[in-house]
Amino acid sequence: MSLTWKLILGFLFALVLQVLQMCISSYFTAQMQEATASVSASLKANIAVQRGTEAIRELHQRLRSDGAGAATAIDAAVYQVYVDELVEQRTLLDRALGRADRDLARRLGAAVEALQKHAVEVGKVVRDGSEEEARDAVAFFDDALQDVQQALLRTQIAVGHAAEAGVRREEEVHDLPMRASLLITLIGVVLMAVFVAWFSRQLVVPIQRAWAELERRVAERTRELAHTVQALEGEIGERKRIEAQKDHLHEQLVETSRRAGMAELANGVLHNVGNVLNSVNVSANLLLDRLRKSKADGLQKAVQLIHQHEQDLGRFLTSSPQGQKLPHYLDQLAVHLLQDREALLGETKDLSVRIDHMKEIVSRQQSYTRVAGTASRLRLSTLVEDVMAMHEASFAKLDIRTVGRIEWDEECDVDRSRVMQILMNLVSNARQSVRERARGGGAIEIAIRQRGQDRVQLRVTDNGIGISRADLAKIFAHGFTTKSDGHGFGLHHSANAAAEMGGRLWAESEGHGLGATFVLELPARSPAGIAA
Repeated sequence: MSLTWKLILGFLFALVLQVLQMCISSYFTAQMQEATASVSASLKANIAVQRGTEAIRELHQRLRSDGAGAATAIDAAVYQVYVDELVEQRTLLDRALGRADRDLARRLGAAVEALQKHAVEVGKVVRDGSEEEARDAVAFFDDALQDVQQALLRTQIAVGHAAEAGVRREEEVHDLPMRASLLITLIGVVLMAVFVAWFSRQLVVPIQRAWAELERRVAERTRELAHTVQALEGEIGERKRIEAQKDHLHEQLVETSRRAGMAELANGVLHNVGNVLNSVNVSANLLLDRLRKSKADGLQKAVQLIHQHEQDLGRFLTSSPQGQKLPHYLDQLAVHLLQDREALLGETKDLSVRIDHMKEIVSRQQSYTRVAGTASRLRLSTLVEDVMAMHEASFAKLDIRTVGRIEWDEECDVDRSRVMQILMNLVSNARQSVRERARGGGAIEIAIRQRGQDRVQLRVTDNGIGISRADLAKIFAHGFTTKSDGHGFGLHHSANAAAEMGGRLWAESEGHGLGATFVLELPARSPAGIAA
């Protein structure tokens, strides 16, 4: 298995764990919300029962007071006020209970409706009947009120049981989301530690082999040099040969560094293309999902139905229940298919835009892959714009704000490929520095300024983790790096390339946590060595 597939495997494993944790947490959270809603509904129902009970108690007092006096003193309108209050509380109980305890709600509703009828009857008898009839109507009304009270008591008991069950359920699921998340996290940490240990071994073994091979070659070279020193007669020729080999090794080092810069450039391109591919994958999945849910099968079934009734199609469409529904079904199917087409066109357009974006990124990278050492007349702002465009997706993903300050934008002769590699390396380092800072609000600024009549500066400034004074003095040394995965010759190669173009590269920083600025100073016109 290659290194890339191992990294992809680790990423997919972490993603699966994260999704599993989210799903389980969502499930238990929904259970807790359901239990809380049940308790809340029970509380509302209990309040409604208490209010209804209070209304019945006051109405009983009123009935006893009216029973002690004359029948003409009975005020049916007062009874109706209490009945309306009970009707209102019954409505609130229906809403609070929902589908639970439908039998109790039905009985309570029947009792309240009977009470309403008796209240109306009391009003009629008090107004038109005799005193004895009025007292009989009040007695019947009191009996109906007793039935309502009994129904309320039964409802209150059921509501209490439901509230207790809801509280028990809430207590049972209260801590489950946190426990499940902690368990999944612990399992993920253990498995990830195993994966990292295995992956680290896969990296260490090749390095150990390469180190052993290097030691073997160094030992062989040492023996060769010892033999050369002993051969005094061939000392001059041997020294010339060694000098020639040294020059060759230097050229190889320069070429290797240049290839490393191109690899850094390609890595940035692949990173941005990968971000766009994520969006392409989302659009593709949406297209597949839309196509799976298409109603095209319904159209085929409708056509088959028409073919089955070709001989009596008119009678089928006008007389058959199935045929009468067919035109309306076809109309709805047409609307749905049009909506599917519009949605698919929209997603296809978005997909095309993202593919064009990837083409643009690759095209920009290809324009800088030619051999270094050739001067071109151009505006440095175009290189800055290309660097910003190649890092646009990663900047957006990391929420990094970018600023371009172009104070000088005249054409000049520069080595396009080398300057682009240096800028890519500096911007990539700035992006990583901003990403490693402990707070948000990352920002990177690229400025172009003129210094004197024939010098121009490109300044890359970030508000990242900064550079300590001790590291500032050796940051351009070959092999020096502060990154865990760094190789230590990116900035070294960039400084050498700047010197070969007649310029220089240096760094400025107030210290750790205060950001940094890298300044590339170049002649406004290429030196004769580059132009040649």
